[in-house]
Amino acid sequence: MPLHPAPLSIRPVLAAAAPTLVLTLASTVVPGHTRMSYPDIMGCERTCEVTAAGLPLPFIADYPGLSPANSASLTGAIFGLDRVLWGRSVGALAFWLVVSAAGVWGLRLRSSRPAP
Repeated sequence: MPLHPAPLSIRPVLAAAAPTLVLTLASTVVPGHTRMSYPDIMGCERTCEVTAAGLPLPFIADYPGLSPANSASLTGAIFGLDRVLWGRSVGALAFWLVVSAAGVWGLRLRSSRPAP
């Protein structure tokens, strides 16, 4: 008799995906700094330190001269005033996915234990 893998349930995937998105977006309120290169801005051709937002790595960076000085936000990124650092945003999503999946796994493990 051939062994078939258990069907993948979409419910645990959605249970981890929703908090992942919320946590990643919420992390943009955490201020920070990062080094960026802006060839079109004098003084930042090679690199300069700018205000950034995001956790665990800043993934939204201030664009000097476009956005209000020393601010980086999700709203600014949506309107094109700040830069989204896509590689770092994928890293932040992966980080929060691991955190969310661990939480979902822990809750499922806890709820599957028999009551004493």
